[in-house]
Amino acid sequence: MKWAEGHDIQIFHKAERLLTTLPWKKLLDGPAAGVGRTTKHLIWFLSNEEWLSDALIDMMTAYLISQLSLTQQDTIIIDTRFGNAIVGAKDIKYHDQPHHQLQEIEQSIGHVRYLYAPMYINNHYVAFEIDFHLKCFRWGDSLNLNQRALESLIEKLQWWFSRHFGGEFDNRRPSLPHGIRKDHISCGLFAINTIEHNVFKQTLSVASPAHKRASVRIHAGGSD
Repeated sequence: MKWAEGHDIQIFHKAERLLTTLPWKKLLDGPAAGVGRTTKHLIWFLSNEEWLSDALIDMMTAYLISQLSLTQQDTIIIDTRFGNAIVGAKDIKYHDQPHHQLQEIEQSIGHVRYLYAPMYINNHYVAFEIDFHLKCFRWGDSLNLNQRALESLIEKLQWWFSRHFGGEFDNRRPSLPHGIRKDHISCGLFAINTIEHNVFKQTLSVASPAHKRASVRIHAGGSD
């Protein structure tokens, strides 16, 4: 593990102390709870060299969902299962059958305007925003890849829009405010930060990925 420097040390040590109080491989409770998620997963948040898996991204997303207030009832945040359901389509006929994760969203559109989700494509996480009132979508990509890299995902999103929302949505491209990463493993953190910024007005970008990971461990693990 590469230890953080300066102000990162304090939060790293706090996260470490909290870990020592937890039983090994105990099922999590709190916002991060989910099938098969245990205290063992929390260790990976303390390594700034470890790729964040879907399970860890979903734990972070679960914490964001728990922070939505009653004044944000027009907004939903969805974990990686949404993107996985979209990417799983082989053709537009895929959407002729109900899919549990997508069905929940389709049924809630009457009172939901915005959907935010971290989506995984080509070994890379990108944050998406969908506006169901204006029928448009945009994304924030910490690598600023051109649209060609996301063509397959965008095509499959348009299949879903066409089948369930009356036609394709306006593609507003990578106009969702986002930070730019400088390493090769923090795209998941930046995708989460993009959602945090656009939903909760948190500071944009991740100045210290190590600090962010330790902070997430403290909050997502359900410990004070």
